[in-house]
Parts: sequence; C-alpha cells; structure tokens
Amino acid sequence: MELHKRQVTRFSYDRSLLTCLVDRWRLETHMFHFSWGEMTPTLQDVSYLLGLPLAGAAIGPLEAENGCLASMHARFLAAVPTTTVLDNDHHGPLFRWLSQFQIVSLGYPNVELSQAQIDRSLEAYILWLFGRTMFTENHVTTVDARLIGIAREIADARCPENIVHRSFGSVVLAATYGGICKARQLKSRKAGLVGCPLLLQLWSYERFPIGRPYVSVGKPFGYEDMVGTYVPSNKDLPTMGSFWARREVFSKFVTI
Repeated sequence: MELHKRQVTRFSYDRSLLTCLVDRWRLETHMFHFSWGEMTPTLQDVSYLLGLPLAGAAIGPLEAENGCLASMHARFLAAVPTTTVLDNDHHGPLFRWLSQFQIVSLGYPNVELSQAQIDRSLEAYILWLFGRTMFTENHVTTVDARLIGIAREIADARCPENIVHRSFGSVVLAATYGGICKARQLKSRKAGLVGCPLLLQLWSYERFPIGRPYVSVGKPFGYEDMVGTYVPSNKDLPTMGSFWARREVFSKFVTI
C-alpha cells in the first residue's frame, strides 16, 4: 500500500461515507448504531470542528420580512450600480445571483472598494455560507429568505457589540439531526442530506479511521493571499475541522 499525494482546490463531500452513516442512523434514539456501540455528534463536536458559538440567543422561529427581497436588491443596486435584477424565487435569492458579488469581481485588490461595496460583499458571503454550508435545504438553488435579516445585521455592524450573539452551534446541530432523520426516511433516488453535511463528515474524520483522508502536517497553519502566496499566521488559529480541509491531502491505493 502506498500514499498518493493530490492537490485539492476545494473541500469535497464524500457521498459514500455520508450515505453509510445515514444508513446506520436510528430515528428512535438519534444515534448511529455501530457494531461496537452507539455514537452521535454533540455540541462539543460543533464547537471544536466548526468553531460556532454555543451560547447566545436562540435562532428562530424566523419569519421573512415583508419586501425583504426588494429591499435587498435596492441595497445591492445602490452599492454596485451594475448589479443585475435580483434573480430569485419565493424561497429567496438564488446562489447564482449571489455568486457575482465576489470581492475580486469588484476589482479588489487593484481598486479601492467603498464601505457599501464591502458590506454588500460580506452580506452575500454570509448568505452563501448559511445556505451552502450551515443550513442546506432541498431547494438547493436558493438561500432561505428568512436568513436575510441576520446576514444584513452582521454585514452592517461596525463593531462586534452591534451583533446579537446567537447560538449558531446549537441550531446547526439541530438542523443536522433533522436532516439525517429526513434522509433516513426518504426513498426517492434524488433524496439528499440537508442540514450541515460538513459537520457530519468532519465528525466522521475525527472519530473513525475508516474513510479519513491523510493530510500533510508539514506545513504550519496559515492562509494564502490573493496571489496564492502562503503566509504563516499565529492569530485566529483555525478550528479542528480546518485540519481536514487543507489543500494537500493523501489518498491510499494498493499497488499490485
């Protein structure tokens, strides 16, 4: 057996691994049943792997504000006059519409951005993070309109004290439990795992050696700047989950 090094440009989901976990989920206990016993992700796993806060105000029940989509389009149009008409359906803004607000597409770092452009880019990123990672849903093309208010509050805040401290960790865990339960009962070939599949996959990497990638530990934690140059950092150390999302991973294969 040898190790084969490969470059990964983005974190990818192991659908086979997630499917196997769902098959071992028991609706009665909210536990995975294995030959050696029962296990399940906990709030501690959420905190360690994703770095989400556990203390704070509850998130929900949420209701979308009247006219929130039109208001959102007006904000983006004021910041970026070339903004296209807000592309959405009744669920909320479409991901393909949000994707055009990447900060590099606005000319950064060669063009100095206004505060409004920075705020709207941050709002778009937070909505993308909510819809694509933390609270995925079956309508996979949109972000839930009920999350627009929270994203706007965070993006427009000028200091941390202006942001309501919310228990994002607990709601992500609850959404993941609900997603696994739903996936366990669906029989459609197009059924998907909603909630936060990222949490489930990272939890499996941490707890079980089977299906776990081999990650390069030779390079210290840091970040890459806009041109791809690696910059070491001793500030804001990443979460445990960042270990499994590195770009240099190894996969096993057997030579005959």
